[in-house]
Amino acid sequence: MSLRMCSPYRPDNSACYYVRKRIPKELQTLANKTVIKRSLRTKDPHEAKRRALTVCAEIDSEIARLRRSLHMGSRDLQAVTGEYFNLRLDETIRQAQREQWDSLGFEMPSDLLLENIEPPTSEGLNFEEWDQERKHRANGWGLQAVSSLLKKHGLALTPANADRLGLKIFKAELQAYKGAAAEVLGDDNWTPPRYADKTLDSSQSLIDLWEGYEQSRRNAGTAPRTLDGWRSNIEKASRFFHHRPASSIGKKDVWAYAEALRSHEKGTSPAGRRLTAKTVNDNHLAALSALYKWSISKEILEVDPTKGVRVKASASDSNQIIGYKREQVAAILKATREPRSKRVPAANANISRWVPWLCAFTGARISEILWLRRSDVSRTEGITYIDIQIDKSEEGQSVKTSESIRSVPLHPAIIYEGFLEYVESLPKGEKYLFPGSWKDQYGDRARTPANKLRGWIKEQLPEVEDWSRLNPNHCRQYC
Repeated sequence: MSLRMCSPYRPDNSACYYVRKRIPKELQTLANKTVIKRSLRTKDPHEAKRRALTVCAEIDSEIARLRRSLHMGSRDLQAVTGEYFNLRLDETIRQAQREQWDSLGFEMPSDLLLENIEPPTSEGLNFEEWDQERKHRANGWGLQAVSSLLKKHGLALTPANADRLGLKIFKAELQAYKGAAAEVLGDDNWTPPRYADKTLDSSQSLIDLWEGYEQSRRNAGTAPRTLDGWRSNIEKASRFFHHRPASSIGKKDVWAYAEALRSHEKGTSPAGRRLTAKTVNDNHLAALSALYKWSISKEILEVDPTKGVRVKASASDSNQIIGYKREQVAAILKATREPRSKRVPAANANISRWVPWLCAFTGARISEILWLRRSDVSRTEGITYIDIQIDKSEEGQSVKTSESIRSVPLHPAIIYEGFLEYVESLPKGEKYLFPGSWKDQYGDRARTPANKLRGWIKEQLPEVEDWSRLNPNHCRQYC
């Protein structure tokens, strides 16, 4: 159910973008359709990508509610009946007090209800057929009466559950009149039905809750890419918990999820890869914990099952990212001087030519280098330097910490390589030090060229067999 499979597209007969998602086969009968399709109400492709994140989450929530509906059992039906009973009990008590009902006032609605479901005698039914038709009518009345409650919880009924629930609701309606009479007229002998204290768990799944949490974090200025990453973690957790209501997930469930992430289970770990304790704690459990804390602050939930759940690191987690060897650094920097094929765009060639040198001799992160503007290369009192700063007009730019905003002198080796001549060769009106249409859906112009550079660096070091610890773009900062 990944949102990445729910991408914007524009039909031939429409100017606006849409998203569509196929409903799982086992839920199609319940949904009475095979595909959910929604308009994004925009003609702009970039805006469509942004809106798609929210709309696709809504579609996932709808599918999650269908899945819960499919697995509703006797306990759930009893909870629906109990919630309906209590709603009708309160409504009837208020009406009786307002209209000052006597005992006859409580009996009349019940009698009329029973009369309405009786089949006409003219139909010539025998007693068994007459009784079956009477139950059928009572069931139909109950299903209509409970429809608004089911809609409130986003639930649908399978044919088998519909045959069972309607009659229960009809009987609960009669019990509500008896209970209201006992309350108003003071009958201490009346006993509430067994389902009276049953209520449905909040039907909001983790994905449902995420929609509200995400909006609040967007308003607070959290980076869209961060939210997208956490959304992926919440989706993974929701799948692990079989899309159960968030309120029904306990601490044991969260522990089981954390252990599954640490194992090789393909349903939780990417490609069955074992995750480190740090990744489980700081990414997956942190996202889940933040969602529960927000839900509690909004009085949606009462209990945080993630509290106190943290995975302990093991000896196998100690494999830290390593830096390049001196020979590897030399090989990369030497390769930057080699002319690139004419088929390689100039923007790509400029990045592979100069970014490795700048990272190696300034200690700057690759994203900081790729965001540099031409005006960020300056000279003061004979010292040439680069200004690493934030342009507030750029939505996708960020630095790791406030201390990351700094000025860094250029090493003579970079100047000797001809970097300043490259800067002077840029067109006068060019804003960026490394021009190109790189921005992604988040406004980030560093991610795409960084990935291209990663591939190029791997080509220069064919002897490296395991890149899991030697991160091409990370290690240049420390080489």
